[in-house]
Amino acid sequence: MKNLLEEAKKIQEELVACRRKIHQYPEIGENLPQTKKFVREKLVQMGYQPQEFGDSGLAALAGDPESGRCILLRADMDALPMREETELPFRSENGNMHACGHDMHTAMLLGAASLLKSHESELPGCVKLMFQPAEETFTGAAMMIREGILENPKVDAAVTMHGDGMSEYDTGKMTMITEGVAMASCDSYRIEIEGVGTHGAFPNQGVDPIMAGMNIYNALQEIITREIKASDVAVLTQGTFHAGTAANIIPDTAYMEGTLRTFDKEIRKYIRQRVEEITMSVAAAFRAEARCIWNGGCQPLYNDPEVFEDVSGYIRELLGQEGLVIEGEEAVPFSSEDFSNILDLVPGIQMFLVTGSMKAGADVPMHNPKIVFDESVMYIGAAVLAYVASRWLEEHCR
Repeated sequence: MKNLLEEAKKIQEELVACRRKIHQYPEIGENLPQTKKFVREKLVQMGYQPQEFGDSGLAALAGDPESGRCILLRADMDALPMREETELPFRSENGNMHACGHDMHTAMLLGAASLLKSHESELPGCVKLMFQPAEETFTGAAMMIREGILENPKVDAAVTMHGDGMSEYDTGKMTMITEGVAMASCDSYRIEIEGVGTHGAFPNQGVDPIMAGMNIYNALQEIITREIKASDVAVLTQGTFHAGTAANIIPDTAYMEGTLRTFDKEIRKYIRQRVEEITMSVAAAFRAEARCIWNGGCQPLYNDPEVFEDVSGYIRELLGQEGLVIEGEEAVPFSSEDFSNILDLVPGIQMFLVTGSMKAGADVPMHNPKIVFDESVMYIGAAVLAYVASRWLEEHCR
């Protein structure tokens, strides 16, 4: 299978066509009917028998699930709720946009599926291909875990690839961040506060949810400044605060929304608990009632050291020593990835493919309506995914 890179070059045009098709009808969250239909049809054409997970999740198996071990390859399929502002002839017109490159991830995993199918008889174990919805809302991986994606056959290792649309490295390079914790956790929450509305001239006749909310906001910052060690790292951000419709009326309700990010699972657990306790107790101190609703979340992403060593070696076998850059702990970002929920249960790693280099003029970050990714390197991503899976099985099914 050392010729996979050359084989992948032969399907480059097909990869681009798949990516552009998906790019034109971006869908969000867990509701991806057109994307799922397209991916399913492609897998069936290759000879797979896709299995559904939830409304829009899909999986397929390459190799023999009854022999050897199983490695999972995952691509996310959902887009973002933003209007595209590029001049691409295949740009989206439906108000959503693949501004994080998930269309490329899906197309590259389809390419890997094609390559693996052509070498299926050589696989000593099983490759599970996971096509996931709702990564952007941090609910898709958890949903597919609940639906059994890690079982039948049991998954022994897991790998995902993400594009890097504005990198300091050359387009087409593969990068890996570090062993151990490599990305932050992320939790989104909504605090709903219930008071008693009244006319502004008679505040004593009501219960002000805005006052309660302001004090909840201030009290939550105390968690970061007084309750965790200065050497620990966490960010608690309140991003919205909504209340009222008239200047002379105290409203019945108010709500605020925020996010929590950290690199430590225990700190994450502690802060989540304290957010709930502070929310309810401070609201009660101001005669209001409040509740905290958590809207999806993910653990810090952990790159298993053994799988990291294996995969980095496989990439260099395929692309040469110069084809991979390992960045180190200084590059660990505060951004998040819900594949971490898979890696919390199964040893594995995340790797990156440079799909936009600042050296070549890329100056727009991901999640921006103007971003344009370089499609010319998609065959590299497909080849790396297929090669990593086949080599891992070769070494671990002895």
